[in-house]
Amino acid sequence: MANDSLTTNFSSDEISGTSTSGSTELELDDDYHLTLYLADKTEFYRTQEVYLKVKPQYSVESYEIIASDGSCTKFSQGNVETITENLSFPKTSSATLSYLPIGNVSYTWKAGSGTVLIDGRTVSVNKPVVGILECVYDVNFDRLKLTVPATFTGYEVMVVVGSELYGYADLTVSYVNITGSTSSGSGDPPEQDLGLADVIITIKDIYTNEIIPYADIRISKGGTSIYSGSGNILGRVVVSNLVIGEVYDIEVSKADYIDSGDDYLSNDTFTVSAET
Repeated sequence: MANDSLTTNFSSDEISGTSTSGSTELELDDDYHLTLYLADKTEFYRTQEVYLKVKPQYSVESYEIIASDGSCTKFSQGNVETITENLSFPKTSSATLSYLPIGNVSYTWKAGSGTVLIDGRTVSVNKPVVGILECVYDVNFDRLKLTVPATFTGYEVMVVVGSELYGYADLTVSYVNITGSTSSGSGDPPEQDLGLADVIITIKDIYTNEIIPYADIRISKGGTSIYSGSGNILGRVVVSNLVIGEVYDIEVSKADYIDSGDDYLSNDTFTVSAET
């Protein structure tokens, strides 16, 4: 039996501008995983190490690292990543970079014009402007390593980083349910059953990325109902015994939101995989 993970986004009836108050970003270190495992990784064997990026949006080095299972520790710090982002100025005179830059920030007006002043994450213009400013800058990030014990039998581990002063960021890491307990001796993970998978579905708002709890979820194939129920307080549901490689239809609905079948998003089907 394998374990797959799916996040479905859908939209609200009223679309409005939103802002993010969190001061830390936590994400899988895709580049490092590609180097380490020679494959993109969104789900892991329990025998594999998982690496995470922490990008603080404030100038401090100390923060808490909490894992719901296993051990998560700082693996390296002071790593550098180059960020390219476009800042929108909808007749405004200031905007905020996503991260705290190190060194100089280079910028180019893609639309509009004005005299630019950059102080930390704040980008100011000498007058209100309608335009788009492309900014390129370096940021520091820390790399964390997450491991789980051989006795771990769960599907997910939540990692939380941050502080009470600046707030917390969290990330859930998904694991494949491996059958068997020993490897081949070549460093490969134990053999797994590739026939069926348990799929973890998470429902989020596409504009805010916030969890949508208790949404109604229906899964079918060829017109035959496979599952009908509601997500939990974390917006999740586990659907068992889906066939790996098969495409399933999914419908999501909740009051004050557009039904997933009626919006413009490509969120109406998913393919079950052994490892994504």
